[in-house]
Amino acid sequence: TTDRAATSIKQIVEAMVGTSPSELFPERVAAPATEVAAGAAPGEDQSTETRKPGVAVRGLTVGEDLLDVSFEAYPGEIIGLAGLEGSGVATLLGVLFGTRKATAGHVMFADGGGAPTSPTVAARRGISLVPADRRHQGLMLDASILTNIAHVAVGTLPARRPWLDRRAMWAAARRQIDGLRIRADGPSTIVGRLSGGNQQKVVVGKWLEIAPTVFLLDDPTRGVDVGAKREIYRLIRDLADTGRTVLFRSTELPEVVGLADRILVLYRGRLAIEARGGEIDDHDLLQAINTGRPPGAAAAEPDNANQQEVTT
Repeated sequence: TTDRAATSIKQIVEAMVGTSPSELFPERVAAPATEVAAGAAPGEDQSTETRKPGVAVRGLTVGEDLLDVSFEAYPGEIIGLAGLEGSGVATLLGVLFGTRKATAGHVMFADGGGAPTSPTVAARRGISLVPADRRHQGLMLDASILTNIAHVAVGTLPARRPWLDRRAMWAAARRQIDGLRIRADGPSTIVGRLSGGNQQKVVVGKWLEIAPTVFLLDDPTRGVDVGAKREIYRLIRDLADTGRTVLFRSTELPEVVGLADRILVLYRGRLAIEARGGEIDDHDLLQAINTGRPPGAAAAEPDNANQQEVTT
């Protein structure tokens, strides 16, 4: 036992997971993905002229929720999205997955298509979303792992009537259980009986079966313990390392700072700040999302009407 008053959060986390918080996050790639051509192997020298973004956003506007936002995200790169509630982050993810419609500007994916018109179209094009509320939006809790994974993968299974091909469905579920190290007795395990971290792996696994090229993750470690977070961080890094374009939002600022290769801060619907991972700390990011100004910028009168609670 230890003296609670003399024990820091950092020490508590280290005692729980056997490592320091800084070691929770996997090592970033040697070079930022924006400096490497799309599809290039790690360490392979490619001309920047051949780069092709996984997602290119130009002047994207959605009413008053998102205003003239432009950026590019590349295969092999993890983009961290940060902002207060109402900053436009949720709207941006909605446009990329087909649940919101742009009123101006455009989006271009690597397949040459624009913003999907619906989540169904997004899935068919290899654009996936891991929602913040996995229990109500990402999973069927009273169904098995097999059923949850097959629900998305059914269109890719090798049978004329794939929803009846139980052997292929079983193989798909087994593949994800083994590959993602989901702690379960087998494909028939009911998802609602799994821990939060393993439920989140099932959400990711069902998308992996359609071989997506773009992963959108909304608060991916919400409601999971510290040990499971480390596994999910490793999984997200693996998604990028295998050539996928990853964009994620998190309400936990250390998560954004520790995991992202680049950080985009949205403020009142606009892209206010862009920073490379490792070049901004939690305190600076907190200032950025609350003021829309980069670290070190002159302070202004606080805007209490726009202050929102965030998890730090």
